[in-house]
Amino acid sequence: MDSLSLYESFCGNGPSVKKEEKYAQVDQMIACIYKEVFEPPFEMVRSPFLCKTADMLNRRKKKKTALAGERVLSVFDAYVILSGLREYIVNPSYRTTTVQDHISEYLFCRDIVWGRYEKSEKQIALYMKKIQILAEEAKASYGKTHKPGENSGLAEKNKEFQKEQIQKWHQKQEEMSESLRAMQPDVQSLLERFLTFQDTIKENYILQSARQQMELYNLMADAYVYHKEKTEKSENEDYRNAVENYKEYMEMIADGLAAFGVEEVVSGPGTVFEGGIHETDAVHFSSKEAVITKSIRSGFRYGELVLQKEKVLI
Repeated sequence: MDSLSLYESFCGNGPSVKKEEKYAQVDQMIACIYKEVFEPPFEMVRSPFLCKTADMLNRRKKKKTALAGERVLSVFDAYVILSGLREYIVNPSYRTTTVQDHISEYLFCRDIVWGRYEKSEKQIALYMKKIQILAEEAKASYGKTHKPGENSGLAEKNKEFQKEQIQKWHQKQEEMSESLRAMQPDVQSLLERFLTFQDTIKENYILQSARQQMELYNLMADAYVYHKEKTEKSENEDYRNAVENYKEYMEMIADGLAAFGVEEVVSGPGTVFEGGIHETDAVHFSSKEAVITKSIRSGFRYGELVLQKEKVLI
């Protein structure tokens, strides 16, 4: 990717990037332009970004506006990048992170208005001339010390920079991995609490729904007992069928509760009476010797939790 395309990619997400990443992007721009200019044939026209900068200065000098759809270059970005490039040429250890932090919010934001443009443009023009001089010196030096076809020793500087960036990236990834490993117990604990909470919500919903269904079940059970006695003395077949429908509805409710894990408790004759799951209207009886003779109304339980005791005769 050439320097101008790289610049365009950074402008696409400039405002959302943290300052450290923006500084790293400036360093990438510097390395890219350096590689374009300071390798054979050592010509500034090989750098699209520098060509665009020169065009921008010329247009602004003639007070010409950009054409529709034309990519616009920020004066501030050009100033920061070229000043960094000038430093990097004479000092390979230079990094943009040494610049004051307050500039980061303006980087790669084309519509920003920064200081006096005239002064900035003059400084950019001086940087361009300085870079041109250094490129010509590098070309002359290369011609004296290298035979045609040999690689430039200046390229080693760029390779060294790229290697350093890769090492930093790996170090950053390792730091992130270490942070994630440190967070893992907390995340696991949070997940367990969430699942427990989810189970509690589910259980509360089941119990609430079960109690509503049991209220309807009990109304039908009371109606069934009341009308069942009357059908024994009635010869009306329709009346008897209607009463039996109550029982079918009760069975449907019990089946629906069973689907959610709510168990119906129904005891047959001869079953030993248990106070924990049975209740009776009888007053005087021995709970240890009592035996059920008839089930009047079903009971219900959810696991070990008794939601309703079964009503029986003993």
